[in-house]
Amino acid sequence: MNTNKQRTNYQYWVFVKTVCGKDIDLKKKECDPYCVLKMGTKQQYRTKVVMDSHQPQFDQVFRFGAITLKEKLLIQVNHFENFTSDPCLGKVQVDFSSLEQNVTHTKWYPLEGISKGEIQLQLYVHLTPKQRRSLVTHPILLQPKFQPQQFLQIKTQTLQQPKPQPKTQTQPQKQTLIKPQPKQVISQNTEIKKVENKIPLKTRTQTQTQKITETQTQTQTHKITEPKQITTIQKKPETQQNSQNKNPLTQKKSPVIQRQKPIYNSYTQLNKAKKSPISTRTPPKPIQRSQSQQPKPIPRTQINRPIKPKINSSISPILTKRSLQTTTTTTTTTTNSSIQKTNNTISPKLTKNTTTSKPITTTTSTQNSNLRSTYQKKTIFPKHLQPRIIDPNLQTKMKLEYVYGYRGWEGRNNLHYTYNGNIVYIAASIGVVLNLQTNTQNFFLCHTDTILCMGIHPSGRFVVTGQDGDEPLICVWDVETCKLIDSFNVEHDGGVVYATFSIDGKKIITIGGDDDHTITLISLEDNRIVDDIQGNDNKSLCVDFDPNDPNRFVICGIRHIYFGNCQNGKLTLKEGELNKKSNDMFLSVMINYNGDVVTSNSKGEILIWDYSEMKIKKRFRAHVGPCVSLHNTQEGVFVSGGKDGKIKLFKSDDYTLIVTISSIVGGPIRAVDYKDGFVIVGTNKNEIWRANVRTNKAECLIFCHGEQIHGLACDPKKKLIVTGSDDRTIRSWDVLKRKFLRKKPVNGQPRSVVFSNNGAFIAVGLRDGEFIIFRASDFTQIANKKEITTGVETMSFSPDSHYLIILDGSGELHVYDSFLGFKKSKIINNVGTDVSAMDWSDSNKYVRICNLGVVSTYSIETGQVETGIEGKINWVTQKCVYAKTVKDATTIDINQSNHFIIGQNSGNIKYFNTLQSEPEIYYGHSRKIIKVSFLQNSHLISIGGEDKCILQWKLLN
Repeated sequence: MNTNKQRTNYQYWVFVKTVCGKDIDLKKKECDPYCVLKMGTKQQYRTKVVMDSHQPQFDQVFRFGAITLKEKLLIQVNHFENFTSDPCLGKVQVDFSSLEQNVTHTKWYPLEGISKGEIQLQLYVHLTPKQRRSLVTHPILLQPKFQPQQFLQIKTQTLQQPKPQPKTQTQPQKQTLIKPQPKQVISQNTEIKKVENKIPLKTRTQTQTQKITETQTQTQTHKITEPKQITTIQKKPETQQNSQNKNPLTQKKSPVIQRQKPIYNSYTQLNKAKKSPISTRTPPKPIQRSQSQQPKPIPRTQINRPIKPKINSSISPILTKRSLQTTTTTTTTTTNSSIQKTNNTISPKLTKNTTTSKPITTTTSTQNSNLRSTYQKKTIFPKHLQPRIIDPNLQTKMKLEYVYGYRGWEGRNNLHYTYNGNIVYIAASIGVVLNLQTNTQNFFLCHTDTILCMGIHPSGRFVVTGQDGDEPLICVWDVETCKLIDSFNVEHDGGVVYATFSIDGKKIITIGGDDDHTITLISLEDNRIVDDIQGNDNKSLCVDFDPNDPNRFVICGIRHIYFGNCQNGKLTLKEGELNKKSNDMFLSVMINYNGDVVTSNSKGEILIWDYSEMKIKKRFRAHVGPCVSLHNTQEGVFVSGGKDGKIKLFKSDDYTLIVTISSIVGGPIRAVDYKDGFVIVGTNKNEIWRANVRTNKAECLIFCHGEQIHGLACDPKKKLIVTGSDDRTIRSWDVLKRKFLRKKPVNGQPRSVVFSNNGAFIAVGLRDGEFIIFRASDFTQIANKKEITTGVETMSFSPDSHYLIILDGSGELHVYDSFLGFKKSKIINNVGTDVSAMDWSDSNKYVRICNLGVVSTYSIETGQVETGIEGKINWVTQKCVYAKTVKDATTIDINQSNHFIIGQNSGNIKYFNTLQSEPEIYYGHSRKIIKVSFLQNSHLISIGGEDKCILQWKLLN
C-alpha cells in the first residue's frame, strides 16, 4: 500500500516557542532541565539542556502540523542524566481549540506532577492554504532571540497537479524575514526533499517575483501534500543571480576548492609550489620588481643550533635554510654537533661547535605614541633550551597510549583540522594528533614545559606550538610523523601567548606574555628570528595574517588593535581608530577574503573593520557574553564561538547568519574549526566536541575534568579507572576502549579515590572532610560520613576490605570498620602530613607509613606505634621501602614484578627495575604529578594536577 496516499494534509501550522521556566524542581540543588514537545505519534522535538538552573532560558521555536485544533500538545520537562534515564520534573498539556488564529499568545503553564514550577510559552496558530508554497511571516519571528533556522526543519512534501491558474502581476512585498521559495516544476507524483540549508531568507525582489510568475504560466502548478517517505530529485540548474543566495554549506564544491593530498619531500618544495593542492588558501602572486628594486640582502647570523636528527621517511618534510632573493649567492657553513647519551632512557643532550658572526642590528620606528618610539633589536642569542629528542628505536618499558585532556581553560584557537581529516590540539606539554576513525593518538613530545598556543600551516600538514617559561621554545613539527622540523627560542619571558603562520607558510608571528608584550617575526626561509618589537602596554591576545597578502597582519587585545606589515623583514604597526572612552577587549581576529578585518569582543559583538581606513564600519551582536573564537573558511562562511556555548555560522560576503548550533553542552567555547560540514569545538571544561552543521547534532570526542584532578583509583578486577576532580565529579573510564563511561556529581571537591580490594566499592574523600561510599558498578551511594573537620588527604582499604583508613589534613589517621557500616573504630595521632606511601600487612592488622622519609608501623587494633616487629610481619606491598630511598617522589606505586615508579614535581615519571638500577624517564605532564598507579600489570595511569590531564601508558614486554 502506498503510504503517501494514507497521509492526511495538515490544515494548521502551530508554532510553539519555549521561552523560559520558573522554579523548576527546587528540591534538588542541581537541576539540568530540558523540554520534550510531542504532538501525536510522529511529531516530537527536544530543546537544549540548560545546565545548573532552576530558572532556565530556552528561547527556542518549533513548528507542528495539526489536522484539527482539538489535538493537544504534550510538553514534558526532564532532568538531564548522562547514563541513566532522565527523570521527569513535570508535564503540561496545551489545548489550541480556544486560541485565536493569527495572534501571538503568551501564557504561563503550571507543571503537573510537582507542587511548584511553571513554564512560559508563546503560541501562534496559522491556517495553511492548500496552494501554500512557503512559510508565512508571523509575529513570533519578530520576537527577540528568535532563530529563523529553527523553522526550516520541515518534513518532506509531495506535489500534486491542480488546475492551471491565470498569470497575475504581483507587487513586491515589504521587508520580511522569510522569502517564499519558487515552485519546482516537475512531473506529477514526484517526491522531493527539502534541504535544511538554514539560511536566513530575505525579501523577494521585483525581478524574482516576475520570474516566478512567468514560470507558472509556462508550466502547470501543483498542490502540496506531506509524504512519509523521504526521497530526492535532481534540481534544475539555477541562474547566477539565484545561485548567490544559496547556502554555501549545501553547495557542491567547485574543482578549484576541492583539495587533493599530494605529499612533498621537503618543506621547501611545498613553498615553491605555485598552487599548493593541499593549501586551504591561494598564495598571492609575487611582485614583479626590476633589478634595481630588488631588496638588499640581509647578512646571515651564525647561531648555535643543534643538528636535527635525520628522519628516515620519504614523506617527512625537513626545513632547509635559504637566503633571501639576492643578485649574489652566499655560502653557509654548517655547524657540527654530536649527540651524547647519558642513559639509555634519558633524552640525549645536544652539544655543538659554533661560529661567530657580527650581530644584526635593525631600527624600527613605530607610528603610534603608545608604542616606544625607537627600539634597537638585540643580537640573536644562542639557544638555552633544547627540545627533547627521543630516539624512536630506543627500547623502553612503556609508551604513551592515550591522553584524556585538552588545554581549554586558557588560550584560544588551539584546536585544528589537519589535511587528512584528523584533529590536532595541545594537552599539558604534549601535541596530540587524534585519528577520528580509529580513536588512536600520536604524540609530539619535544616540548620542555606547558604548551600555551598552537597555529596550523595553510596546508594543514605542519603546526607551530609555543610553550611557557623564560626564553620559551617554539617548535615547528609535522602532524603526519610527529617529528620536529625546527625550533626557536624567543624573548617572551612570560611564555608564547599566540603563534600563527603567514598565508604562504614562510613566516611566523608570535605574541609574548612578557611585560612588553613582545611581537616576534620568524622567517622559515632563513631559519632565524628576523625582527621583534615591543607591543602595547595592554595585553595582546591574538594575531592573524591577510589571506591575500603574506606581509599584512592584524594584532588585537585589550583596548587596542594594530594593523601591521612585515615587508622586507621589518615589523611596523599602525593603531586602529578607537573611541577614547571605549573599553573593548578584542578576544579574536581574522581577516576576511574580501579584505575586511573581523574582530570579536567581550560583549559578544562582531566588528567589521575597513583595512585601509582602519575604522569600524559595522558591528552587530552575535553572542550573549564574550565571543572568544573566530575561524575563517574558503567556503564562503566564517564560524564564531562564544561563552554562551553556541556556534554560529555567517556568510562571509554580507555577514548574515546562516545557522546556530546550540547542541554543545560542554561549557563556554574557546576554539572552533570547520571542515566538510563539521565543526570541531574546544570548551573551557577541557572537552572537544564535533557538531554536524546540517543536523545540528553534536558528539563529544574527548572528555576530561574541568578543574584540577586529585583522585585516581584503578579497578583491581576490570580495566577501569575512576578519577575525582575539583569540578565536583567523579568519572570512570574504560582503558581498553579508551573512552569515558559515566560521571557522578558529589557535594564537594574530591581529594582521594580508592577501590576496595574486591572491586565492589569506591570510597571518595572530600576536601571538607566528608567521605562517601559508592557501589562500583553503577555509582550508587551506599554510605557517607562527615566526622573529619580538617579534610581528607589520602585513603586506603585493607587487603580483605575490612578496614578503611583515612589520613586527614592535621596528620591523624582514622580507622573505619566496613563490616559495621563504616563505623569509626580508632584514631591514630601524629602520623604526619607529608605521607608518600602506605603498606598493609597480610594479616590486615598493621599498616606501615612513610612520612618525610621516616617509616613507622602502626597497629590497627591498638592504634599505637609498633617497634621491633619488622622481620615478623609479611607486607603485601613494599612502597615504603622505595619511598624511603627515593627522596624526590611525590607519589609512588609498585607492580607485581616489584618494578616501582615515581612521579615528580617537574612532571617527569621515573621507572625503576630495582633500587640500584638507573631509571627510565618519561615526559608528558607539565606540572606536579599527583598520583601514579599500575593497572593489573598492563597499564600505568598518571594524573597531573594543574595540567588537568590523565595519561594512559601501556606497559611493554
